[in-house]
Amino acid sequence: MKERLLIKCDTTIYADEITNLLIENNIVSRQHDEGQDQNPGAYGAITGIAIYVFEKDYEKAVEIINPIVDSRNKSHVWCPKCGSYNVSAIAVSNNFLQ
Repeated sequence: MKERLLIKCDTTIYADEITNLLIENNIVSRQHDEGQDQNPGAYGAITGIAIYVFEKDYEKAVEIINPIVDSRNKSHVWCPKCGSYNVSAIAVSNNFLQ
């Protein structure tokens, strides 16, 4: 069966969240971490974790992941280590540059 790229995630946390949701909805997926490829730049300047689904499941998969994608796009600050949105920005002081 032919595969189709569903989404490219910037973190493993995001990729796992998408993959787990697909599993819960009986959609088979495959992850490919482009950052671990032995041919740097083969996937373009921006690498990530690509998630592929079978072409027959693509439309259903898009509908299923849309709420997560929309939520991630609305939230700008999150912890890259744990994936939490319960974070606050730290102000950097440049007082030494007087």
